[in-house]
Amino acid sequence: GLSESFLEMIHAAGIDRACLTLNDLHTGDTRPEIARVADRLGYVYGPYDCYDSVHKPGAKNSWESAQFDTWLYEHGGILKEDGKPGRGFQNTGHQLSPLAARPYVEKRVRAEMEKVPFSMLFMDCDAAGQYFDDFSPEHPANQATDCAAKVDRMRWIATTFGIPIGSEGGSAVAAGVICFAHGMLTGAIGDWVDPDFKNEKSKYFLGSWYPPEAPDVFFKKVAVKARTRLEMFDPRYRLPLYEAAFHDSVIATHHWLTPSLKFKGVEATAALLEQLYNVPALYHLTRAVFSRNQAAILAHYRFFSPLHRRLALQPLTEFDCLTADRLVQRTRFGDGTEIIANFTDHPWHGNGLDIPAGSVMSRLGSEASSYMPCYP
Repeated sequence: GLSESFLEMIHAAGIDRACLTLNDLHTGDTRPEIARVADRLGYVYGPYDCYDSVHKPGAKNSWESAQFDTWLYEHGGILKEDGKPGRGFQNTGHQLSPLAARPYVEKRVRAEMEKVPFSMLFMDCDAAGQYFDDFSPEHPANQATDCAAKVDRMRWIATTFGIPIGSEGGSAVAAGVICFAHGMLTGAIGDWVDPDFKNEKSKYFLGSWYPPEAPDVFFKKVAVKARTRLEMFDPRYRLPLYEAAFHDSVIATHHWLTPSLKFKGVEATAALLEQLYNVPALYHLTRAVFSRNQAAILAHYRFFSPLHRRLALQPLTEFDCLTADRLVQRTRFGDGTEIIANFTDHPWHGNGLDIPAGSVMSRLGSEASSYMPCYP
C-alpha cells in the first residue's frame, strides 16, 4: 500500500493533483491515516472493488472482492437460459447478479468507509458494457435491468458518501454516474489476447503476479508486437471518438494492464496521445519506479496539469490531421484551445507554428506551451 512518506515525496516533487487507486479492496484498511494525508495533499484516494463474480467461500483460486458467504454463492449467481450458472471472471465461480448483490454492496462499502475516509472508489466491470439476461427465478433480469442495477449501485455510492466513482470501460450508459474511466484511451492487453503474452519464455510475456510488492504484470517493461503497436498505438489509425462524446463529462485514461510506461518503444507515442486528447497518464508506482522516471513524469505533468485544469470540463469540438500521412494531428476544445501533436521524426511547420519532431504544442490566443516526451 501507500505510505505517508511516499505521498510527501511525490508532492514535494511537484505533483499536487493525482487519483491514487489501490490495487485491491483491503490494502488501505490498516492505515486510515493515509487517506487523511492524501486529502491534505490534494489527492483523491480509494480502493478497488468489484461485484462481477462470486466464489465459494474459502476457495483456493479466489480473490477477496469475490468472497461473500455461502448463501450468495448458492443463490446469487446469474442463470443462463438452460438453467446453468454463468461463469465468473476467468471461468472461476459464478457471474454475480447485481440484484442479489445489492445488500452486500451496501454493507461492504459502508464498512470500508467507516474504517477509512476514502475520497473515491473504483468499481471494476460496472461500466464495461457487459450486461446479462438472468433466468434465475430468485432475481430475474434482462440486460436493461442488469445494467440499471449496476449503474444504480455506483450512483448509490457516489451520492451516499459524496465521492467520485470510477470504473472500467466508461460505457455510455454509465457516463452520467462515473467521473473517470480506465481503458478508453488504451484497452486491456492481457494474456488472453495472444499466447506469447502468457509464455514465460517469450520476450512478449506480460509478467507474473509476483512479487507481491511490485507484480511484474504491472511493472515489467515488455516489447510490443508489431500488430499490437499498429492496433493500439499507431496514431494514424486512431480517432478520439470517446473524447468527442465525453471529454467534458468523464475523465478517461488507459486500462491498468496497459499503463503509460508498460511497453517498450511506444512510451513517447502514448504520452503524445495523452496530451493531444487531454487525458491523464496512468502509472503503476513504487519508490524505485518513480525515482527512475521522475524527470519524465514531471515534464509530462507540468505540460498536462495546467491544461487539464482548464479543459477537463470543456468539450472536444474538433479533431483533424494536418498532413497527408496523418502523423501531425490537432484537437480543439470548447474554449478555443488547440493542441497539435507531431508524431513524425522531423519538424513540422504550419499554421504559424514550428513544432519539433516527437513533440506537442498547445495554443490559446497568444499563449502557447510545448512538450517533448523523453523516457529513460
